[in-house]
Amino acid sequence: MTINEIKDLFFHAAETLAAQELELCRIDAETGDGDHGIAIARVARAIQAAASESTSDTAAFFSAICANIMKINGGSCIPLCANIFDGMADAAAVSQDGVSLMKAVFAGALEGIRFISSAKAGEKTMLDALIPAVDAAQRCDGDELAVLRAAADAAQAGSGATRNMKARYGRAKNLPDGGVGHLDAGSVSIAVFLRALYQSAVETERK
Repeated sequence: MTINEIKDLFFHAAETLAAQELELCRIDAETGDGDHGIAIARVARAIQAAASESTSDTAAFFSAICANIMKINGGSCIPLCANIFDGMADAAAVSQDGVSLMKAVFAGALEGIRFISSAKAGEKTMLDALIPAVDAAQRCDGDELAVLRAAADAAQAGSGATRNMKARYGRAKNLPDGGVGHLDAGSVSIAVFLRALYQSAVETERK
C-alpha cells in the first residue's frame, strides 16, 4: 500500500469509529463513567486530521496521529491510544513495505501500549482485543487484506470474551462482580476500528 492508500484506510476507519460514540458511551456507562465514546471520537478526529496532513511516509503519518492524540484532554484511554500509534510509528520506521510492514505495525502497536500499561490478557481491557489481533496478524500467511481480516476477527472475538472477565483496572474493578456480564468499552473500540480498517481495505480493492 502507498502512504496515500494507508491514510485513506485510516481516515475512513476513524469515521466509522467516531460514529460509534454514543454506543461506546452506553457500553462504558454499564461499568464506568460513560465517557469512553467521547474520548474515542476525539481520537478518531485526531486520526482524520493527521490523514489530511502532508506526511512523507507511514512512520511520519503514525507519528502525526500520536502527536494529535497527545493534545487531547480527558479520558484514561488517551495516553494508551497515543502510545499505540507511537509504537506503530517506531515499527514502521524500520520495516519493509507490504505484509511485513503491516505485521510490524500491529506488533508495534502492542509494544507501544505495553510501554505504559502492565495489563495482561484476561484482565478486561483493550488489550484483550489487541493481543489476539496482533497474534492473528503474525500467524497469517496471506496478503495485506488477509492480515487485516485475521486481526479484525481475532479482535472481535477477544472483545466479546471480556463479557465474562473480571476487571483489574478502571472503575469496573470496584464493582462487586468486577464487571462480569458487561463488555469492556476499550476492547470494543479496538475491535470496531480494526473491523473498519478491514472493511475499508475491501472497498478500496473493489474500486
